[in-house]
Amino acid sequence: MRANYEDSYYSKEVRRKEADQMTARAYNLAIGGTLLWGFIVNAIMCMFASEVFTAFSTEHPFIFILAYFAVATLGICICHSESGTGMTFLGYNILVFAVGTLLAISVPQFESVSIVNACVITVIVTLVMIGFSTFKPEVFLSMGKTLFICLVSAVIIELIMLLFGIHIPTLWDFVIVILFCGYVGYDWASAQEKRKTMENAVCSCAGLYLDMINIFVRLLGKGGSSSRSSK
Repeated sequence: MRANYEDSYYSKEVRRKEADQMTARAYNLAIGGTLLWGFIVNAIMCMFASEVFTAFSTEHPFIFILAYFAVATLGICICHSESGTGMTFLGYNILVFAVGTLLAISVPQFESVSIVNACVITVIVTLVMIGFSTFKPEVFLSMGKTLFICLVSAVIIELIMLLFGIHIPTLWDFVIVILFCGYVGYDWASAQEKRKTMENAVCSCAGLYLDMINIFVRLLGKGGSSSRSSK
């Protein structure tokens, strides 16, 4: 009887997993839709909440920084907790909100043309890297450790530059853009390796979202024109 029970339970689990499985097309569309949702939320925050977050960060900078890292970390942890699609989507939205507070402070300082240009270039670069990653996924999957070491090194170098007031050259930002282009390819290839479920689609969006945001911010910061300076 126990063997029959275990076989029955195993069969139910198999059927449940098969029911959760999506087609490759639906899976990729879910990733794209979730990313688009995050960017729409960020755009709304930039348009309507810029003054609120700017005022708070100016009055309480230390609290703002701590809150940002705490909320962003919470979002990432929930997103990767494997607690179901609902919780994963909640974690993704928490992450989007945290990043959106920074964007709401910085992005409105630039002219609309510069913002649009940075968005268009980011999308084009992302699509190109996804194309390369789809064609040669094994190349990008083999770069995981190298990309991580480069990212950690970049963070340490930037912290040293900030602490000692060293000017960050323009070339450095393009180096970071190239780094996150590599991460786009890696995260896309990693997403395709997972079981094609809605939960994994949303979870994979967290990395791709951060990759695209970093590319966008770097391009905007060095290639954009400040709306204040143009007045």
